[in-house]
Formats: sequence, structure tokens, C-alpha cells
Amino acid sequence: MQEHVEAQEGRVRIVKRTAESHVRHRGEDARAGEILLQPGAILDGAALALLASMGKTSVRVSRQPRILHLTTGDEIVAPETTPAPGQIRNSNVTLIAGLGRECGVDAITHFHAKDDMASLVRMAAEAKWETFDVILVSGGSGKGDYDFSAELFRRLGATVHFREVNVRPGKPLIFGTIPREGASQVIFGLPGNALSHFACFHLFVRRALDHLLDRSVTATWRGHLAEAMPDTLNSRETWWPVRAGFNEGRVECRALPWKSSGDITRLPSANALMKVPASTSRLDAGTMVELLPTRPLGL
Repeated sequence: MQEHVEAQEGRVRIVKRTAESHVRHRGEDARAGEILLQPGAILDGAALALLASMGKTSVRVSRQPRILHLTTGDEIVAPETTPAPGQIRNSNVTLIAGLGRECGVDAITHFHAKDDMASLVRMAAEAKWETFDVILVSGGSGKGDYDFSAELFRRLGATVHFREVNVRPGKPLIFGTIPREGASQVIFGLPGNALSHFACFHLFVRRALDHLLDRSVTATWRGHLAEAMPDTLNSRETWWPVRAGFNEGRVECRALPWKSSGDITRLPSANALMKVPASTSRLDAGTMVELLPTRPLGL
């Protein structure tokens, strides 16, 4: 090192000698034939730098899953529109686009259909639904007079594997597959309320995307509740938005309030969903809970 020598008249005198260091030996990072990137690895900045260091400037990759997102509802207007009485802005398009990007998938196409079967079929046809890997239908997954998602599944030739889940928020979730050459298409009917959308995406859709991308499914964490939660009683399992972080070497979380399955006012603060088992009437401070991270946990 320069700071360990004195240079004078073209000569160098070493004034401090330490054990061998600052020497890069051939082959010390990796041996010939060693696999440095496994098939299915995500090409993030670190992976791309590694490839560049080996002179691999062109590699074979698999494409992102293509997602078709169909929103439905006569009462839905564009975000830039001022809603009339009985109308709401379409936040689900923005939500799904953002969540997909966070999962490494931005090949998402959005269409909107009115609350009638003909409009829904027409929009699916215009979108060329058969060219997508994943189809998400927002709204219309219940059993009301204007809920047409299940019928759309039938018309697209899907096998419906279930029509609801014992989960809150997000009970009226439909899941099906459409057979095709190679791999089946995956189709979800998502409940229209935005918080249900958020929960169902992380509990179910994101898991499907992990499989399609051949990567490990996001694991749950164990953490402790920082404050007591009274009045949590519900007959269904609840996945509650929380803010989680590290405190003195352990994960702690605080529950965020929400009024209904359409209330997303606290979601920007949430980075995990906390599992509250069915028929749980109260959670005391310090209770160990199961957490599904939705973003990196805060320090």
C-alpha cells in the first residue's frame, strides 16, 4: 500500500511490512467449472455485475409472466375523474400495477368492463385473453346479481378449484386454471374492495407468480405483538395489516387500524400481514404471531 512505503529518486523503501494482503490470486474467487448463477436466478444488479465480470453479456432468460387485469363495475371511474354520487375511483389498476412491479413483473395489461356479462366477455376478447399467463378479474367474484366472474371462468373453459376462502379480508376469492399447450393459464377472481385485493394478492397471487418465476415462495416470519389487540374475534382467519420491525434483536409488530375491506388508508405504513386465527377474541402484548412480509421490514 502507498501509505506503507516511502518513494524517493525512483526507489521504494518499505517502512511497514504486514502479512500478505492486497494480493489477488488467480482463481481465488471461484474455481473453473463452478456454477455461480443457478437456473431461475433473478438478474438483479448483483447478478448482472457477476455476469459482466465473466464477460457474459448475452444470456438466455425466461420471459416474465404476462398478466391480464380486468376491472369491473358500473360505479368505477378513472382516478383522474371526480366521482359522482355512488361512484368510486379505480384504485385497483394502480394497486395491481404497483404490486406486480414489486414482485418483478411489469408486463401487465389493464381493461375495464361494465357490470354485465356481454361487456366482460367483449373486454376479455379484445385483450386476447388466451395470450396471457395469469388473468386477474377485479370485482364480481361474489354471488350477487351483478357478479359475473364465475360465469366468465366457465366461458373461458376454466376449471374452478374453489370459489371462496375462509379468510378476512378477501372471502369471495375464485381460483381456476385454463388448460393449454405447455402450461395452464392461472385465473383469479379477486374481491373488488381494495384491501381485499391487497391481501389476496399477497396470500395467493404472489405465490402463483413465485412458482411461475421458479423462485422460492415468500416465507412467513415469527414476531411479537408490541401492543395488545382486543376485540379481534371473527369466525374467519384474518390477515391484519401491521408495521413490523426489529427491536432489541427480535421482530415486533404493531397492528394498523382498518374500518372495512375497502379501507386502504393505512396500507402505505404496512409492511406485513399478521395472521389472526379464527375465533381469536384477544391478542395480548408479547404474543408470538405469524407475519407475511409485504415489503422489507423496517429496522
